[in-house]
Amino acid sequence: MAGTESLLPCQSDCFLRSVETKIVRCEQEKLGKRSKGRFRVLLETSPLYPESGGQPCDKGALTLLECSTVVEILDVQRSDDGTVTHFTDVPVPEGASVRITVDWQRRYDHMQQHTGQHLVSAVCDEVLGADTVSWELHARADSPGGSNDVMVDLATPSVNPDQMQAIEQRCNAVIREAHAVRQILVDDSNREALSVSRLLRGNLPPADKVKGPVRLIEIEGVDINACGGTHLLSSAELQVIKLVGLEKTRGMARVHFVAGDRVISALSGFLTLEASLNKALGCGATDWPKALSKIQTERKDLAKKGKLLTEEVATAAGDQIAKNFSEGSSVHYHRDDADASFLGLVASFALKANPAALLLLTGGAPLPPSNPAPAVFVVAGPPDVVKRAGHKVAEALGAKGGGRPGLYQGKTASLENVEAAKAVLDAEAGPSPV
Repeated sequence: MAGTESLLPCQSDCFLRSVETKIVRCEQEKLGKRSKGRFRVLLETSPLYPESGGQPCDKGALTLLECSTVVEILDVQRSDDGTVTHFTDVPVPEGASVRITVDWQRRYDHMQQHTGQHLVSAVCDEVLGADTVSWELHARADSPGGSNDVMVDLATPSVNPDQMQAIEQRCNAVIREAHAVRQILVDDSNREALSVSRLLRGNLPPADKVKGPVRLIEIEGVDINACGGTHLLSSAELQVIKLVGLEKTRGMARVHFVAGDRVISALSGFLTLEASLNKALGCGATDWPKALSKIQTERKDLAKKGKLLTEEVATAAGDQIAKNFSEGSSVHYHRDDADASFLGLVASFALKANPAALLLLTGGAPLPPSNPAPAVFVVAGPPDVVKRAGHKVAEALGAKGGGRPGLYQGKTASLENVEAAKAVLDAEAGPSPV
């Protein structure tokens, strides 16, 4: 790591996949009086990279050589004093001989993305004259919809499409040219030459301000940058870089990209999706806009027709309810598939035909109910009657509700007590008590 006493094994050799070592200490994290956390394992040495500098940690496996038991390494962290701690969910015996193996798929993915970030940042500096302020890499998303983008924040307010294209083309040209990627350790013999190199981004720390070696990563002929992460041996190993997004954040331009296997995986996913959509839409990708426009138009037409039909049904139901109403009682209307919006529409048409009608409308579940099921209810009628009866009907249904003058509605867990609710409303159907 730059500016530390010594390099980690994974920094000296980024392609180191396993080592045999011994367990120095194993202790459980103390999170509280009753809860305990993972186990903190210290090793004599390890090939795993601890989370640092924007790069997620490696993961891997710990194999006890005496019994071949394999324990998963969940996390790796490095403290300020340089101690590297491995975390497991089970204890391991102190002093035991073990083999530590890197999750190579995860490591190599991080190497591709991190080297890719160095290249993107260098090219952005070349094309835009914009320094990289910060960057962000996440472990590869396992679930669909997870983000696999690497983000680079640039010291410029904007990047136009032509510049984005130029950056992407230049990055992929460097990949095809197969530039060597190597680490450089700064010492008295090379410090002066490096400090004035046109490829160096940033400044070297003063020799008297650091302990041990300062580690730089060089993409030959393209970039030199201080870094403690794991990297490839050649730009060719990046395979391809694709810029996938651009946004503004805190006055800076944030470029999103993916590199290597993440590009290939995304392309495979898009090709599979394309095949599914071609089958569903009955056309090729070039005809998708036309097909989707047709679907949207048909959907709008169906929505208009559906609205008209709903109003026709609600009008017919409202007229019938108005005719069935008689003074001194209420009318109950039910429709299994009705929601509160439709019931309110029925009520408005019924009251338009007969303003004196007092109504209990229910829906959303079968009636009579075979099993308790969520449902909706509406009480509608003369505002003074609804005001004093609405909450009583809700209580009878074991529910709560609210509304506006002349209409009270709510949700209930069951319509089992709908007859009792109707009786409550009937009792309120007479004139307001003096």
